[in-house]
Amino acid sequence: MADPDEDTFIGAWWLAFLIWGVVSIVGGALMAMCPRHLPFYYEQQEKLEREAQAQASAGKPVKGEEKKTFGQVVKGTSRR
Repeated sequence: MADPDEDTFIGAWWLAFLIWGVVSIVGGALMAMCPRHLPFYYEQQEKLEREAQAQASAGKPVKGEEKKTFGQVVKGTSRR
């Protein structure tokens, strides 16, 4: 091992940068291989779409799409 007082001594201050760089690249590659959504996400989306289609075909308003008249909106906001 070189003595810090010698001219050939470089030191290993850069070693931590090298290690963290490799760890970051490997970790990033592993995360890039993961799916964006888990499989149950797609099942849930399909279920919600089927329910919305069933409600629409039955003539019921789809959740979040209820239509209110201007009078109903004013009544709802002017309650005391």
